[in-house]
Amino acid sequence: MIPSKLSLLLVLLSIQITTTVLAQSPDPVYLTHVCPNATSFPPNSTFGSNLNLLLSNLSAAAANGEGFHYAESTAGNDSSSATYGLYLCRGDITPKECQNCIDFATTDTLNHCPNQKTAIVWYDRCLVRYSNRSAFSVQPDTFMLYNTRNVSEPDRFNELLGRVMNEIVAEAANGEAKKFATKGVELSAFQSLYTLAQCTDDLSEENCDRCLRTCLSLLPSCCGGKQGGRVLLPSCNIRYEVYPFYEGAAVATAAPPYGELASSPSPSPVETTWTDDQGML
Repeated sequence: MIPSKLSLLLVLLSIQITTTVLAQSPDPVYLTHVCPNATSFPPNSTFGSNLNLLLSNLSAAAANGEGFHYAESTAGNDSSSATYGLYLCRGDITPKECQNCIDFATTDTLNHCPNQKTAIVWYDRCLVRYSNRSAFSVQPDTFMLYNTRNVSEPDRFNELLGRVMNEIVAEAANGEAKKFATKGVELSAFQSLYTLAQCTDDLSEENCDRCLRTCLSLLPSCCGGKQGGRVLLPSCNIRYEVYPFYEGAAVATAAPPYGELASSPSPSPVETTWTDDQGML
């Protein structure tokens, strides 16, 4: 009997530890949101009920893990009250991490955009988007974030950044399973460059490429000479940093050699500042 009691105790202890760890998991990092005030709906409306069902469907899709990083859903048969939505998780995170992000986002979205028929909410590792129209790609909203630290040789840095970004834009647009690409290159003995590009799965190769190149065209205005930057559009996004921010951040030697950019180890990540601007998708 003693071994049985010990086994039961160990099982209960394991459950308690797992529950504690899950309870202490931090909420997803919120970045920004868009919800036009011109498209509101009254409380207790059919659209509101459909929206709640839509968000529940998206959360369930993330929990099921089928094509876990991306899913679309529709709720309602009447075009006047139907809702259309999708979620996108960053391509390098696990199904469980995606589920946690979407579970939080589908609830938190309504806090940012109560009674709104159109909304996009970005988090560090996922986004949730819904609308009363099925044509998602008409949203022009653009948001840009940048690292507050400057690089020591901006011209050379920007040249390499442009080369690497063009490579991963092409790779992401050509992606079949998911439109996602990352690449890390060595800047010096102490510093590396890490880049990321991603589109939502509903975009064609051509539209993904166009969307990401719109992001690239906005980088100089927000992030020129900065150690990190990010451009967020509703259907695609790009990011670069001088520290690893995604899983499996392997580093290749830049060719031709970039040269010594830093005489000391790369600094720890610093808090970013963000600004917003209007762009075209």
